[in-house]
Amino acid sequence: FDEMSSRIRRQVEEMRGLEDMRRELITNVSHDLRTPIAALQGYLDTLLLKGEEVIGAEREEYLGIALSQCQRLGRLVEELFELTKLESKAVEPHFEAVSIAELVQDNLMRFRLPAAEKRIHLEAELGPEMPFVRADLRLMERVLENLIENAVRFTPEGGQIEVGVEDLGSRVRLQISDTGCGIAEEELPAIFDRFYRCQFQADSGYRGAGLGLAISQRILDLHGSRFNVESQVGVGTRFSFELPAVEM
Repeated sequence: FDEMSSRIRRQVEEMRGLEDMRRELITNVSHDLRTPIAALQGYLDTLLLKGEEVIGAEREEYLGIALSQCQRLGRLVEELFELTKLESKAVEPHFEAVSIAELVQDNLMRFRLPAAEKRIHLEAELGPEMPFVRADLRLMERVLENLIENAVRFTPEGGQIEVGVEDLGSRVRLQISDTGCGIAEEELPAIFDRFYRCQFQADSGYRGAGLGLAISQRILDLHGSRFNVESQVGVGTRFSFELPAVEM
């Protein structure tokens, strides 16, 4: 009887925890949706009410802002859908032998232009014979995309971002280092939580949903890996994780 009672109590606590998570998710989603919808409605209302009075550059500005808010909503919905699939275990990874060199170089190419616009030195430390890893290529591209995009966004002009690869024998370590604003030590445990925004993100006016790192960690969960994060405010941040090596 005691064992059954304990089991029922644990199940009730789990259900309460899930209900708390559901309420928190609804609250956060409602807040993140409300802001761009309000902005979108405001500019479109102005265009409808004033009609032909809004012309030329002003009209273009209003339409541009409305479009950017639509794109923001689209990204939020897409990320929520992606995170929901990952958390519900609806994503079945397709593991294959992935060239770590190609994975890194392909992702760096995507961010050459935005990095150059901020005069950020973006480079990779790759040896002549780089290992292969066991991974889902599409999912792992998503992880690197999130990490490099964050590094470019929060590294000041003239900074540096470096992607390194270390061959550990049976495993391979990837690390992304930047000279950005850094993350306070007390915030590190929460950065992989859904919708979490660090203080420097709030200070910078960043409007992202705070889902990128949560998505990335759940992808690493599917690969049996975890992030290691080292950061110092005003100095920079280093994210690293390991994947199993594959002999070719």
